[in-house]
Amino acid sequence: MNVAMTGNVSLAVVVTFICLMVLNKRNQPRRLSVFGAIVILIGVAYCSQFVLPPIQDRLREVFLFRRITEGAVFVGLFVSCAALFIFERREAPRRVPLWVGFGLGLAAMFGLPPLLDAMTGKYQDSSLRAHVNACTDGMVGQSEPITVTNTCNFPVVVGLCLSNEANPEACAQSVTIASGMTGSIAPIGGGIASLPANPNGATIVACRPPHRPSRTKNVGGRGHRGVCLPER
Repeated sequence: MNVAMTGNVSLAVVVTFICLMVLNKRNQPRRLSVFGAIVILIGVAYCSQFVLPPIQDRLREVFLFRRITEGAVFVGLFVSCAALFIFERREAPRRVPLWVGFGLGLAAMFGLPPLLDAMTGKYQDSSLRAHVNACTDGMVGQSEPITVTNTCNFPVVVGLCLSNEANPEACAQSVTIASGMTGSIAPIGGGIASLPANPNGATIVACRPPHRPSRTKNVGGRGHRGVCLPER
């Protein structure tokens, strides 16, 4: 399973959107069909699984891009689309220039997630990092995992959050596991959270350092899910 799949899809949507905007200019014959847009979407999503991971590694070293997540990209894309399409009328001159729409999207991508975090006192979905649970063996599906093996080619940090630990704090118990190695987690006795049997149990999640394991409430407000907090 490709742990960067969400990023691949986000990148494919952005590239397809830009192609549609550039090629299909207003009041001119359509140059990029719906079929062509779908081909671009699928092609970019497939190719980016080989190109995106090394690019992400390089961007993590640049301070400006460290806090940009797939959720933040989605926020920026949504704001751009809203600015470029909501106020436009068919067969009328464009009210919002393209550069203004993309500028608003960039501003929302960089500024809105940290603003929401500050207002709510915890990290929102647009600031959370993708977990790497697929990189572990012995963690997912266990009632109380004791040993976890890292099956990916990069280190992972596995965290076990108790019932009194949650976003924005990281799990107190965590272990960093090198590629191909096995780490141990101290037993807790109460078991891992599951609905409806054990909604208040502990939560376990694997993250890619320097992201920090934590947990947050489910959308319905009952139970928790493991999440990865951004680096400090």
